[in-house]
Amino acid sequence: MPIKMSDIEVGREYKAGNNQDRVVLGNAKKGRSKIVYASRSGKPGNSYNFRIVSEKGRFAKACYKIGQKLSAMNLKEIIEDTNASSLIR
Repeated sequence: MPIKMSDIEVGREYKAGNNQDRVVLGNAKKGRSKIVYASRSGKPGNSYNFRIVSEKGRFAKACYKIGQKLSAMNLKEIIEDTNASSLIR
């Protein structure tokens, strides 16, 4: 069952299909209803290495489980590692 759009929170991890973890990095500069998220696949030890701009509704439909809230330091590292700062408001 998909999560709700109201469940989307910056800095929180979510579980999507194909054993994919996603973390919301922030709201996108372009489009009020868009977010920027990073994803990783496979084992939780893998790093977040891919960032995507997505509609909130589409993100919510793809995710089925809400995970932990990341620390500000961990979130900042992921934003830097994925070169996403230019996409976030």
